[in-house]
Amino acid sequence: MSLPVTAVVVNYQTPELLEVAVRSFRHYYPDVSLLIVDNGSRDHSRTVIEQLLTEGEGTTRALWLPENIYHGPAMHRAMETATTPYVYFFDSDTETRRGGFLEPMIAALEADPMAYGAGRVVEVDRRRGFRKPGGMPVLTTPHMLLRRDFYFRLPPFIHHAFRRFETFGRPNRPVIG
Repeated sequence: MSLPVTAVVVNYQTPELLEVAVRSFRHYYPDVSLLIVDNGSRDHSRTVIEQLLTEGEGTTRALWLPENIYHGPAMHRAMETATTPYVYFFDSDTETRRGGFLEPMIAALEADPMAYGAGRVVEVDRRRGFRKPGGMPVLTTPHMLLRRDFYFRLPPFIHHAFRRFETFGRPNRPVIG
């Protein structure tokens, strides 16, 4: 079954971690479109990514950025590159240990037209983005699914992406997937 989602992982000089992240994700979701964004790495990441592209059997693409523009802007470039209704982000230092999580995340967004994303929600202070009980709810970037069309109604990600969600106000809300 083809899902209406592009999975994105941003890499910056973590090729060994990236291999684990991509291969473990591919184990459970071999047919999901995958975009690997290389954020200007100067190590042997290109060699590893090229091998992962070969293993991806046509479902894996790479976006090569000439320099490190930070995680948030690299995620923004991925949002511009993707064409699917949903974009799922996972970090290069994560390992997928089970499948079946994208489907309920997509279903949650389809069931609630005011939800902009699904994933793990944490509360942070507005000023610096540190966790703070009772603070502003935001989705964490290591495991989040966003509505692509909704994303472009707001300012782009900056630096590490947390601050972008300040512009989301109620009734637009994250949902736990």
